[in-house]
Amino acid sequence: MFQQFRRVLPKVPVAISRCSRNIHKGSCIALNSPSKCLTIRQKNMLIGQHNRLLSNDSKSMTQIFDSDFDPSIITRNGDSLERLELEEFLGRIGKDPVPTVTLNDLLRFQDKISVDREAVLNDNANETLKDIFILVGRAIQRFLDLPYIAIMNPHMAKIYQCYTDTLNMLLVFVDKCSGNDAKVVSTSLYDSIANFHITSKKHEEELIGVLSKILEIHTDNTVDLREAFDEIQAGLVNEKAFLDSHMKERILMRLLINHHLLLHRQLLEAKTGWPMKSIGSVDMNVNVLDILSRSYDYVNDMAAMKYSDKIKMEVKSVFVKADGSVKEQIIHDIDHIEKYDPLIFPYISNHIEYVFDEILKNSTRATMDNNVSIPVEVVVVLREPKSLQDYYKLEVRITDHAKGIKPEVVDHLFDYSFTTVDNKASSDPKLLTNTSDNMIAGMGYGLPMSLTYTRLFDGDIHLKSVFGDGTTVYLEWTGIAGKNKVSP
Repeated sequence: MFQQFRRVLPKVPVAISRCSRNIHKGSCIALNSPSKCLTIRQKNMLIGQHNRLLSNDSKSMTQIFDSDFDPSIITRNGDSLERLELEEFLGRIGKDPVPTVTLNDLLRFQDKISVDREAVLNDNANETLKDIFILVGRAIQRFLDLPYIAIMNPHMAKIYQCYTDTLNMLLVFVDKCSGNDAKVVSTSLYDSIANFHITSKKHEEELIGVLSKILEIHTDNTVDLREAFDEIQAGLVNEKAFLDSHMKERILMRLLINHHLLLHRQLLEAKTGWPMKSIGSVDMNVNVLDILSRSYDYVNDMAAMKYSDKIKMEVKSVFVKADGSVKEQIIHDIDHIEKYDPLIFPYISNHIEYVFDEILKNSTRATMDNNVSIPVEVVVVLREPKSLQDYYKLEVRITDHAKGIKPEVVDHLFDYSFTTVDNKASSDPKLLTNTSDNMIAGMGYGLPMSLTYTRLFDGDIHLKSVFGDGTTVYLEWTGIAGKNKVSP
């Protein structure tokens, strides 16, 4: 069906970017496989295109690829699939709305797991496949809407290539599994995908392999994204608009893939007994205090490397039960959190941990840089649902006394690529080399990604800072509904 998909989607950005970097070395530049190299004529052609584009970078990729598309066709079950059909598919799926996913959606098969596990996996696989197609199609369309000179950047082209490779794998999977299904092969590409359904254990297991590969190729490409925008001419691309959409949908895509992979493994390994401790990505027994303790250890390990010192942290937990009663405890020894009563909040634990890590990294760096000895103060409040229709609520307040943030900086803290780290190496002999700055301060994506993680399921982050005094961050998460909580 889509065996020659690579020949249809534009490959010129990668070829040109490699050419611009390697042509002076007389390098052999790969096109579609390591064994194919550009001829001198092809090199000259690409250099000519490169130079023309540099002087006319206002064109969109769609305009430029009117002439650069390979007019070859691909086939599906003996029928021709022309380039225009693929363009029509990308145009339609790129306009589909972002899939709406709630925590309760991830638990929608909870009451069926003990009855028919194969049906649960097939149903979830179909929902996942549909959503991933939309997210990948939207991402490709977002790249196609960029100015050509922007996507010609080697880092941007690399990420774009990840998405075209992903779409290729998905289309090949559908083609392989659909066989001679008339509903799939007799309609447009867009409708074919909509009509396709996984109905067997074999096909669901094959999807597991595809999803695992997709997850792998999209791992650790955030650095490429940062480097791309560092190199692209300022103002050429609306960085905030692009990254707000791209990062949210990237996080959602990885979540959906991880959820199905975990659900598949859990149902294979689970015993007959019910309930399960985790359902896909949702951990039904997250101890928030345990996550906070791990994050505290993590940032202090980094602080010890850079500052040869550690911060202190005072923690108070408040548990508001469904009947209105309140239980408080002061955590005097967070390094031994197992001595204290847990705060159980059913949620996706690595989302909470990521946010804790980023907020505490900022508080730690500010505390150390300003030579402040006052401990960071943390208050954790967990509210149980008052009814089956009510939701778990988690609120965390993190306060440092590290002299606060300048007013002109506060409004930019949640902008991608914004960082308060001084690139100049400090002369303080107590500090390590500037290399470790990246470990403690990141690359400017930590806070905006934290905001995306919390808002994914109706949470939020609020920050208040008094310059000369300190900063308080308020974290809010909305958990699962009371009806979905089953005690182990």
